Amino acid sequence: RRMPIREASLARAAWVPLSRAAGRIAGETVGLYPPGVALCAPGEEISQAQVDALLGAQRAGASLFGVRAGRVCVVDAPQTAKREGANGGS
Repeated sequence: RRMPIREASLARAAWVPLSRAAGRIAGETVGLYPPGVALCAPGEEISQAQVDALLGAQRAGASLFGVRAGRVCVVDAPQTAKREGANGGS
């Protein structure tokens, strides 16, 4: 865990493409269904292995949660817009 869940959940955030999320700190829970298992929780660093697993599962027909329009919420620098939606606030 790179930061406490509460801090990550309340931090300013950005929406980045899942394919480019490795190394970033998750701002929301991300996982797949079935089986309904979270692979990354707020405050955890998203690994390339997790990105690869999520993208592979999606190609195989699984549904992803915490992924909107191909993007995931990550903790961002303070000057970036607040979490406003999957389109990054634009």
